[in-house]
This record gives sequence, C-alpha cells and structure tokens, in this order.
Amino acid sequence: MPPDERAVGKALRILRDTLITWWAESEEYIPDAELVASELLTNALRHAPCDELALTAAEGGGSLLIEVEDGGNPSSEPTVQHTTDDNAVSGRGMTIVEAVAESWSWRRLPDGGRGTWAVLPWPSGVAR
Repeated sequence: MPPDERAVGKALRILRDTLITWWAESEEYIPDAELVASELLTNALRHAPCDELALTAAEGGGSLLIEVEDGGNPSSEPTVQHTTDDNAVSGRGMTIVEAVAESWSWRRLPDGGRGTWAVLPWPSGVAR
C-alpha cells in the first residue's frame, strides 16, 4: 500500500474482511486485530520514510500474527514510550500494542527495511 493515511483505512477494511472470512462465527477478536494493525501502520507512516508499506496477517495454533513492513531504519528499534503527560496527542502506539498483544517485536528485512509484528490470541482451527 502507499504510505498514505487514506490507505490505512482501506488496509483495515481488507484486514477486517479477511478475518471475517477466516472466522465467520464471531467477530469478537477482530477489534483488537484492527487496533494493533492501525497502530503499527500509523507508526510506520509517522516514523519510517518509505515508498510503500505492507500489512500481513497469518493465523494458526491459537494465534494471529500481524506485521507491518516499512522502509524504516533497521537499526532503529520501535519502542514503548512511557509518557507521564496525559494530554499528549501521540506517543502511545506501541504502548497500546503492548497492552493488547501477547507479544510484539521487530525484525530487519532483507531489503534494509523493518518489519514490526504483534501476536494476538486467535481461536484455533477456524481458518477457512
């Protein structure tokens, strides 16, 4: 997807539709997946200059992996900012991811970019 805020909304709609097809019986887990994807995409847009972003979702074994690949500096690790300013308008993205996900981290990509990923709980054996 292009690194554009309008593209984030489109990517989230595609993610939602995909997750619904994977598990049509209930949408209980989908809001957390959308929230994490939104935070990862927004972080990439704000902090990683690049020509395109990639959003990937994969499920299995009771987990859902969400990853955003960007052109970010592979030596610059995404961090959780522990801000004490309740009025701050930004800086909570990875704090939200950390609160919702079972785990998260990042990896260097072969092309020099960075992939930031999070693992969330997901019902086992529901993919179609």
